[in-house]
Amino acid sequence: MNGFGVLAVSGTLQLEGGGSITGGTLTDAGGGTIESSGGGGGTLNGVAISSGSTYAVSNASQATLEGTIVNNGELFVDATNSTATVNIASSGATLSGTGTVVLSNNANNAITGSSGAELANASDTIEGSGQIDGLAALDNQADGTIDATQSTALQIFSIATLTNEGLVEATNGGTLELTDTTLTQNKGGADGDVEASGSGSSVQLSGATIVGGTLTASAGGVIESVGGNGAQLDGVTISTGTVFTDSNNSSLTLSGTITNDGEILDPALTP
Repeated sequence: MNGFGVLAVSGTLQLEGGGSITGGTLTDAGGGTIESSGGGGGTLNGVAISSGSTYAVSNASQATLEGTIVNNGELFVDATNSTATVNIASSGATLSGTGTVVLSNNANNAITGSSGAELANASDTIEGSGQIDGLAALDNQADGTIDATQSTALQIFSIATLTNEGLVEATNGGTLELTDTTLTQNKGGADGDVEASGSGSSVQLSGATIVGGTLTASAGGVIESVGGNGAQLDGVTISTGTVFTDSNNSSLTLSGTITNDGEILDPALTP
């Protein structure tokens, strides 16, 4: 389906078997549903999602994103007993607009990519649970947010180039797991922030390195190294009131200039 203006759906529109929509604006009107359904799912190429509208990726389905997706509504990824996947095309995709990508409270949600796929998050909020992995690059830009918000963790791993000029965080009791990856927060633009805010909220590093930017834990949030692979902090700032915890049975490597306005805590050394 190509070249339309506004596609207003008051019933149900399902993309399946590799169907695609190129260009135009998607609007669910009067309780309508627009979704990927079935194993083949569908492709959104250069489309806009209007404010108040939702494009759903159903359980056991997928949506491939290509080009610039102007998301002023919601892209809802809803795994239950199988996977629900947002697949980034090999030519790459950019998320812009003021909308959200919401991953339901399930570990089977995934944002991943074809060979060489790169995702730029210009200004959306990506929130919820599941995994973000398998991308050649993920660039969370200055107005972008990635937020672990639920009891099931949001895992980020196996990304060749991971950069953040915006906000990567855990809130509302959520857990963000950075595993076997390097998060660079000082690539040349605005420096990024990693935050854990609120009781039960945790950012956990396992085999992960954070380069540059600021670490902030507040209102009971925790930023910590976990597991035998430990963590590395390279040239970061630990903000006032923040405690970085090097957990038992883990390790922490420091490099570069660490501007420590908070505290680095090793419980094994605490009397």
